[in-house]
Amino acid sequence: MSGLLSTVIALFATMGPLGLASCALIEKLIPIVPSSGLLIMLGRFAVADAAALPGAVVATTVGSTLGSLAWYGLGRWVGAERGARLLTFGSLRSLGHERRERLHRAYLRRRFWITFLSQTMPVVRVYIAVPAGALAVPLTGFVVATFAGAVVWNTVFLATGVILRNNPVAGGHGDIVTTIVVALLAAEAIIAGGIRLLRRRREPV
Repeated sequence: MSGLLSTVIALFATMGPLGLASCALIEKLIPIVPSSGLLIMLGRFAVADAAALPGAVVATTVGSTLGSLAWYGLGRWVGAERGARLLTFGSLRSLGHERRERLHRAYLRRRFWITFLSQTMPVVRVYIAVPAGALAVPLTGFVVATFAGAVVWNTVFLATGVILRNNPVAGGHGDIVTTIVVALLAAEAIIAGGIRLLRRRREPV
């Protein structure tokens, strides 16, 4: 899997900023590979050096924001009533109607910071745009918050990839390092999901 990803990323890397933006856009629309893992690999294989990092951050952030806009558009098409239900997934299902409504109102009141912070959370960063669109969150604020949050997320993992590539120990074992990174990310996602599941089971109905 990591070898295939490396090949695909190398292909996109030949396209420059457009290739980086395309990778981020595709990942946001079809999140098969964890975004953090993809960005680390982009940093290792598609960013020439630290001087090229800011341009890579901008390119991937533009692509990521465009992907969020697509989900936002889907949310606007879905509509407010069904969009509100999208905020009741997971542990929110165990809450009463009143508390869910308060959460919906809180999201609308603090939409900038919630949207911003959501871009630093796995999985949530992909799908938060659907309820945002459905609840008609103002587009300008949504774009600014999404872009700003994606800058933080993308910078951390792209920089990690650049550091890994420039590390003399990692440099001689690229495939091994990539596999370990992807495995750790997968393990982190599984552990986080397990913790959320346990919390949900312990909550009173």
